[in-house]
Amino acid sequence: HTQSAVLWGWFAENHPNVKTVMNVYPDNRIGHGQNEKARKLAEMYGMKNLDTIFYPPGTKDYSAIATKVKRLNPDVVVTSGGGPIEAALLFKTLYQAGYKGIRFMTVSIPLGQIAKIMPLNMAEGLITGMNVVDLESPPPGAKEFKEAYIAKYGSWNEPEILYVNG
Repeated sequence: HTQSAVLWGWFAENHPNVKTVMNVYPDNRIGHGQNEKARKLAEMYGMKNLDTIFYPPGTKDYSAIATKVKRLNPDVVVTSGGGPIEAALLFKTLYQAGYKGIRFMTVSIPLGQIAKIMPLNMAEGLITGMNVVDLESPPPGAKEFKEAYIAKYGSWNEPEILYVNG
């Protein structure tokens, strides 16, 4: 899908001082594909890719990754493809390691999902997409989808619905 390309364009326009990027992705087909796309988009916008780290899917301890990120100190760390739990654990560990750069997730992740893993103050500096169903004025299909979800489950509790923007 085109969401990551759109987010990269917005990111480059709104963060012109970002010069260095580090990529952290799951070591699977999705992660390798997302990494390749991110590396090409970063280069297209004049950013230098410092390194890529692939982690085994299901990883729970990101301390070695956070240590390397902190040492290389890129302007931004980019990730996607691991899901909300792995992403939140990565972001939490980066925060705990003292990394102060931007964390950029090139897909949407609801804050309610992140808040189940870490305090939201640890999400300071995180840039991510927004699910179309959570917009103030969602398009008709997204509005209908959210209304149907609420009718069935009683409330909208920021569920993780993969590819809902697609």
